[in-house]
Amino acid sequence: MPLHKFTCIQAVILLTCIYIGVAVEEFNLKPLSDGATSYVITRKSFHMLPRNLIGLVALRIRHGTHALEFALNKPARSYWVFPLWRRDLAKLPNGFRMYRQGAFAKTPARARYPLEIFYRDFPAGRCKMPQMDTPLYTAINLGFKPLDEMTPEDMVLNVRTANDDDAFKPDEQIEVRLEVDNPTTATQSVRITATLDGRRLPPLTFDAPPRMLTVRKMRLPKLPIGIHWLKLQLLVGDRAIDSRTFPIVVTEEGTRDESISEPLFPIGVYDKTFLSGDEHFLRAYTHAICHSLRKHRLNVIVAGANLSLGCLDVAHKYGIRVVLLADKIHRKQFMTHPAVIAYQFSDEPSLDVARAYRKIYEHLAKEFPTRP
Repeated sequence: MPLHKFTCIQAVILLTCIYIGVAVEEFNLKPLSDGATSYVITRKSFHMLPRNLIGLVALRIRHGTHALEFALNKPARSYWVFPLWRRDLAKLPNGFRMYRQGAFAKTPARARYPLEIFYRDFPAGRCKMPQMDTPLYTAINLGFKPLDEMTPEDMVLNVRTANDDDAFKPDEQIEVRLEVDNPTTATQSVRITATLDGRRLPPLTFDAPPRMLTVRKMRLPKLPIGIHWLKLQLLVGDRAIDSRTFPIVVTEEGTRDESISEPLFPIGVYDKTFLSGDEHFLRAYTHAICHSLRKHRLNVIVAGANLSLGCLDVAHKYGIRVVLLADKIHRKQFMTHPAVIAYQFSDEPSLDVARAYRKIYEHLAKEFPTRP
């Protein structure tokens, strides 16, 4: 065989091998912080998890870790559960959006209160987790998926009110913003079905361009005072991909009568409701409960399983005072909020935690002497 032909054949084989090597390059996630290790999510990792997250490489974060850096060999989408049940977490870390609603439970015992999964895209190279309001090690990473491996099953539907309003007045025109995230490399034909308080609304059908966030607006009929539930479902073809349940609150602020005037005679309720960790849910629920309290001339709520600074702002707007559960909330923004009148420790605490509670009380009594 002539030398030049042999050389050409070798070149073709070499280029083919290089192409195949690039095409099948495996995704690599490398922890760069001492407090993190990588592992693979399996069906047994957690009690409740979307099936398309099984098999992803994830980061396990050691207790006490407050900063997280990692390296990716290609752009990827990361999935997280944040400690939104901790009432001192005011908001999500920057850049995160909801992926699935009520889709995660760590153990069977927690399946009654499923949590939201959130996502964020990271570029290839060295990456750093955004700053959080609470310790990083309280978050749970559910894996990283390369952006070039996304399928229609990874699409996301989110919903917000058009102006990010928490509540509306009677007879006000209400408009919601539907956001469809298509991370795939192809245009997807989607359909969004909707019901409002069980009544079907006209569906929306459109094409979602690849690697883009597509926004559509939906106008709702005028609604009476109360809390209304908008249920949405995202379909690609006949396959349901994602869904959302979204509260629409219609209310009027209670009049400022003697029941909320000084001197205050506190009479109210203990709130034990556990809701979605989504901030809009929390504020919308607070509007609804505060409206109900004012309607019955009650003026105090003992904060239960959900609270945020936004909720305290809503309560203050209605003249409702709040008693904090101080074994969970110690931050100055909460303790000095004008809606807060007192704090308590847990609910029916046992004797074995009395010593620890005494230390917390001594610290808070010294730092916030005007709070009973």
